[in-house]
Amino acid sequence: MAPRVELEVLEHAELPLDEIGIAITRQSAWRAAGISAESRPRIIAEAVEDRTGKPTHEFAGLAFDSATNQGWEIRGDVNYLDSINMVPTAATPLPSQEELLEAAQILRADDAFARIAEEGVVIYQPMPPLADVEQLDGTAIRRITLGIRRPSGGPKHHIVAVDIARRTVDWYPTGVHSPTDDDCER
Repeated sequence: MAPRVELEVLEHAELPLDEIGIAITRQSAWRAAGISAESRPRIIAEAVEDRTGKPTHEFAGLAFDSATNQGWEIRGDVNYLDSINMVPTAATPLPSQEELLEAAQILRADDAFARIAEEGVVIYQPMPPLADVEQLDGTAIRRITLGIRRPSGGPKHHIVAVDIARRTVDWYPTGVHSPTDDDCER
């Protein structure tokens, strides 16, 4: 059984993204990375245009697995899907709706959230959308930021970072605003 693949179409709807996604999960680079069959890699690709601006059979894009925080630049030809070129990359996409929902689920399950959860609490997508952490080896762990708005008590706004792969919440991530009672509109 082929893994389920999430697809996002950018600009050119004629690409066979389902077929590209399945072909990518069969590549040796994908399998060698140790990604499970249950993984739902995110494929973002668009057609490569010729000199006149017309789309060709070639495509380029990004394949990203949020469960392992691994990404690949992908390039290939829709007529030769068994030979897609995949190169590891540190590039990461903005969070998808599915990832935001999963991050919110992880946040709600966190013990610290249970202590502040109250009627009317709102979880929202703040800026910046990511608060990655650089590792000693230079790689980055992708973490999705979520804002918590409390209707009473303080602080009114608190931004946290959620690591989907490790299912953890960092309550005081670097690179984001500190908890505050101020609203952005002020």
